[in-house]
Amino acid sequence: NEKQASLMGTTQKSMSCALALKAIEAGPTMIYCSMKDGFRGCIKHAEEVLSLLGKKVFKRPISFVKDTDWLSKVIEYCAYQLGDEYRLTQCIKEGFAYHHGQMPQDIRELIEVSIAKKSIQLIVCTKTLSEGINMPIKTVVLANITNPVDGTFKNTLELRDLRNIVGRVGRAGKESYGLVLVP
Repeated sequence: NEKQASLMGTTQKSMSCALALKAIEAGPTMIYCSMKDGFRGCIKHAEEVLSLLGKKVFKRPISFVKDTDWLSKVIEYCAYQLGDEYRLTQCIKEGFAYHHGQMPQDIRELIEVSIAKKSIQLIVCTKTLSEGINMPIKTVVLANITNPVDGTFKNTLELRDLRNIVGRVGRAGKESYGLVLVP
């Protein structure tokens, strides 16, 4: 709608996050980022989602959660392990999370189980989550597909990596179809 469009901003990050917040109305959604840190990273995208939710023009991911009892336990565990004010804890309180390879293993696994239980409806992640894990994801938003290895961000991911990421949505036995959005 017009109010959402006027508040989302014009950056790639803002558009990607706004698209994902709209997409969760159709089912669980993933925002793919090619790196953890930096302006293009999954953590900054999670902060942007929190910012957009603070403007109160998008439906909160928590309103789509299927298993609220489980999510309550996840919130409690993350608050105990990381602190109540920690960014990931704040995200999970809203019904979404971020995931990258440098997170503690127990937290990563908890997030993965939460996605499978549909207690987390939006996940912002790097390829550590998008490789080989079958999840009930309906839509993926490709926030960026650059290869951060050389530091220039001019090279895109290898085609096999991109296929693998796109292959996470609409998985047989999980969803009947998937949608890939590129802002």
